[in-house]
Amino acid sequence: MSDPVTLLANLPQRFPQVRRWCIAFSGGLDSQVLLSAAVQALPLSSILVLHVNHQLQTHANAWQEHARQTAEKLGVEFVALKVDPVSSSEASARNARYSAFSQILGEGDALLMAHHADDQAETLMFRLCRGSGVAGLVGIPDVRALDQAIIIRPWLTLSREELHAWAKQHSLDWVEDPTNQHTDYDRNYLRLEVLPTLRARWPKLNQRLVETASHMSEAQSILQDMAALDWQQVAEMPEVIRIPPLLSLSLARQHNLLRHWLAGHSISLSESQLEQLRVQFFFWRPQSRASSEVK
Repeated sequence: MSDPVTLLANLPQRFPQVRRWCIAFSGGLDSQVLLSAAVQALPLSSILVLHVNHQLQTHANAWQEHARQTAEKLGVEFVALKVDPVSSSEASARNARYSAFSQILGEGDALLMAHHADDQAETLMFRLCRGSGVAGLVGIPDVRALDQAIIIRPWLTLSREELHAWAKQHSLDWVEDPTNQHTDYDRNYLRLEVLPTLRARWPKLNQRLVETASHMSEAQSILQDMAALDWQQVAEMPEVIRIPPLLSLSLARQHNLLRHWLAGHSISLSESQLEQLRVQFFFWRPQSRASSEVK
């Protein structure tokens, strides 16, 4: 396996603009490995540990205290972020978490997150079940922007089994969230019931799905390039598309361009909604007064 410390030690050279390395630290296995490796690979003065207290579990405050004590023992700065998700759903917790991160992070900051290859496999399977297209099947990006900061996920090629072995080797201690065993959550169901069965049949499933995500990333890049070229032909203004040149494109390129245009306005439509938009708005023609009076 790749050494977690080496993976992190290479980050300053890859991202010379980063001045502060912020660790998303829940106290669980994955983030415990991330923090432990970070203090070996990066200057302690450049590390900030961020713990999000979602206030959804009875042990939430105890986990926050565990995180604080861990950071204190390692000699790194610690900040706890208490959030109030609108519900206990995974989506609500995630939205609250990223909103809190956005308030802390700024230019020159990188947020390190401990997502790994098992998480990538889970994400792709989840999005397949939801009928996602190419953009969705790109999966979890290893690097992306978050306002003026960036998010980096260095573990996406490592399995949870590899991280667990590293944690045991270094005698790490971590907390366990009991809700991770609740299969009423879709992702937990995939993680606990579906993916183990698939891996028993196809042991290299994680690797294959990580490769699929990479292929989808390349395909999405090509689609974006094609949409940018087509946009030059059909754009009247940022909000206006000229219909004749749009209809001269193949159906697939029409859909690709419309997705590109709508994404620029933070709008995402399903395939059926996209086709309905295309048919109703781009093929509709008003009737003349005379014809409209004909019964």
